[in-house]
Parts: sequence; structure tokens; C-alpha cells
Amino acid sequence: MVAMTEDQKACTIDALTHDQLAADLAAYLAGYSTPMAIWTDMQLGPSGSARPDVYTIEKTYTALRARAFEVKISRSDFLSDVTKGKYLRYLQYAGSVTFATPAGLISKEEVPKGCGLITRSPKGVWRFQKKPTMNATPPLPQDAWLKLVIDGCARERESARATNCGPRAYMEWQAQDRMRKKAGRELAMALANRDKAMRALTDESDVLVRRQRARIENEAEAAKSEMQKLQAALQEAAKAMGLQADTSWWKIRNELDERMKGSASEDRIREALRTLEWSRRHVGESAEQLRRLLPVAPGSKEEQA
Repeated sequence: MVAMTEDQKACTIDALTHDQLAADLAAYLAGYSTPMAIWTDMQLGPSGSARPDVYTIEKTYTALRARAFEVKISRSDFLSDVTKGKYLRYLQYAGSVTFATPAGLISKEEVPKGCGLITRSPKGVWRFQKKPTMNATPPLPQDAWLKLVIDGCARERESARATNCGPRAYMEWQAQDRMRKKAGRELAMALANRDKAMRALTDESDVLVRRQRARIENEAEAAKSEMQKLQAALQEAAKAMGLQADTSWWKIRNELDERMKGSASEDRIREALRTLEWSRRHVGESAEQLRRLLPVAPGSKEEQA
């Protein structure tokens, strides 16, 4: 059986991500017995300055009491932080540093001297395993105050809501808020899929319209070609009878009727008449097809009919 790594044990202990654990800790501290303003992931100054996961200042006018909390969900990350002394940077802006982890990730004996340890049980209960040593908070530089006031206004309002409703009620509200955000993302995805389907339908409709137009144009061209052939046949018949090429069908028919009288080639004439009748009928049908393909002009006889 393959042994679990320390980080895999951490995932087994608590399924919350780093940011979720920090937000949950902030919600707990918002309902703590000591009223405090709370910020999460707030950089306390220019680029490269300390950025505690959770930073609090007690709501009191007698003294500045700020606390920094460092969230860890990986044992290797905790050991690396302690070895490098990263947590010591927070003491420039806070009177104490407390590590916050899922229960069972580290022991209080592993926590550096002067630092605290607060853990969250699988049931979501926070408990101090070791209280930090509370030292005097150094005066905060102006850029830190500006960051806290300007960038943290919205977070302070959220913390005030938690103070009014208590930690458990606020944690329930936070869970509901996550659900609302998730539902919003799913709705946005559904709308995006709908828009994508509408675009696909529009594109398909455009293709069908183009195909229909091409079919109509091809049929019109074929009817026009057939009309030209029939007109050519009539012209040939007129020439054969010694008439002008542009002689109308009715004049050709009358001429044939006259020539039939007393003609010995009656059968040939009747055959010619049948041929001409067939040509006339097909010319009429082709002309009708062409008229149907043309748009009806406003006020025309076709529209009035």
C-alpha cells in the first residue's frame, strides 16, 4: 500500500481551499467576543510588502491592537514558512501572529515561540490551541492605513454584517452567498450556450436561404435557356415557310392553314402544325415559369389580381 504524503493528509483532514479557509476564519472572527475590523488577503503597503491572509484591528480608541493570521492547508508550506521566517514580516504591522490550519495538520509544539495556533475541525468549529503573545502594535505607516481604508471598505461592511448576526448565522449566509454566486455562473453559462445556439441557428438559416436563392436562379436560367431554344425553333419554322424570322406564332399558324388548302402534302402539314403547337405550348409554360420567379412590382396587374 502506498503511503500518503503530508499534503495528501492535509487534503483528507479538510477539503476547504486556502481562500475558503481564510474566508471562514474571517467569518468566525467577525462574531468573536472582541469587536474588530477584518480584512482578508490585504497587502499592507506597496508591492512586495507583507500580505497576511487575515488581518484584524480591535474596535477600540484606547490603543492600536492589530493581529495577523497566516492560513496554512499544507504541512510542507507551514514548515517552509517557519524555516524562512516569513511570518516575522507581519510583526511590522501587528502585535501578534497566529497560524490557522485544519485540525490535525500541525501541533502547537511546532508553532514558533510567541505565535498562536487556531484550528478548524471537520465540523467547522474554530478553536485556539495556543494563544499568541500579544505585543504592542507598531505605529502603522501612512500607506498601510490608506490600503486598509480605501481597499478595505467593502470588506469592513461585510464584517459589520457578521458582527450584527453572529458567527454561525454569518457562516450560513456566507455558504448561501457562495451558492448564489455558483447559480449565477451556471445561469451565465446557460445564457452563453443559448446565444451560441441562436448564432448557430442563424448561420444555418443563412445557408438555407443562400441555397434556396441559388436553386431559384438555376431554375430561372434553365427556363430562360429553354425559352431561347423554342424561340429559335419558331424562327426556323418561319424561315422554312419563307416568312420573316420575327413572324408571330399566329401568323405562322394562319399561313399554314392557307397552304393546307388543296395541298397534296396534307400529312406533312398536319405534322408541322403539331410541332408548332407543341412549341407554342412549351413557350407559354416557360414564360409562365419565368414570370413566377420575378418579384411582383407594386401596383402591377399581377399584384391587383
